[in-house]
Amino acid sequence: MAQTLGAKQSADRGSADGVSQIASPFTIRVICKQLGFEHIEPAKVIERTKAAVAQIRRMQDHEQMLEYARLYCELQQFFIKLISEREQSPTEDMISDIVHARLDDDENPKLDSGGILSLSRTLIVGRNDTTGTAITNLLLALATRRKSAPTSNGPSATNGR
Repeated sequence: MAQTLGAKQSADRGSADGVSQIASPFTIRVICKQLGFEHIEPAKVIERTKAAVAQIRRMQDHEQMLEYARLYCELQQFFIKLISEREQSPTEDMISDIVHARLDDDENPKLDSGGILSLSRTLIVGRNDTTGTAITNLLLALATRRKSAPTSNGPSATNGR
């Protein structure tokens, strides 16, 4: 996975963009695998989840808003198709778990399609935004707090092990 994230190329250069080269691709690959669609291009997922967050934050002009809305619709269509596939053929992933979950409610024993879609969308968008931010903050801390950063010579100077 490190090779996929461009870690070797970054190490060869001596620098990296912690967000675009490490945090976002890593987060997306992990989340997509958990949700059951690791085959998708990470850049597409990143682009569509950023569009979803941008719609919430409302920090764009009219043209950007239209483009983000288009990307968000693509994300929804992707999930609608994936949910339909998992209804027919469950796999070992979170989308299948959500689709086939049963509630303790005799009148509504399972989530309706809108609830499944909303939860699926929230998982990818929320996890990408929060986990990606956490990894970015970790990288910043490691880069700016020399005592915290492990060295190639061995353990960190702060833990003495």
